Amino acid sequence: MESLKTSKVATDRRKFIFRSSQAVIGAALVSSALPSSAGDADSYLALDSSAKQLCGTCQHWGGRRRISADGKSLEIDGLGWCNNPKSPNYRKTTGPKGGMKLVWEKWSEIPA
Repeated sequence: MESLKTSKVATDRRKFIFRSSQAVIGAALVSSALPSSAGDADSYLALDSSAKQLCGTCQHWGGRRRISADGKSLEIDGLGWCNNPKSPNYRKTTGPKGGMKLVWEKWSEIPA
């Protein structure tokens, strides 16, 4: 009878951990899906899309960025990471104004 009680306690504990995990994951997903506040709109960095040798305009830079409607500038939000295995900054966090002259490649989304 004792092992049955222990088994039920273990099962209840597993259910509690599982449901708690679901709640934490759900809260994380909801908070990441919410739009950023209006105060964050001013934190974007505007960068000329014709700029060369900068991480923000490189094909291998993994930061949040978007091209303006006319294609002449980029709006960049914060830091990114380098995905170029030829770069000394590979797998490191870099700012959009950083850059490596010898390994930079133009981002393919920027109009010619």
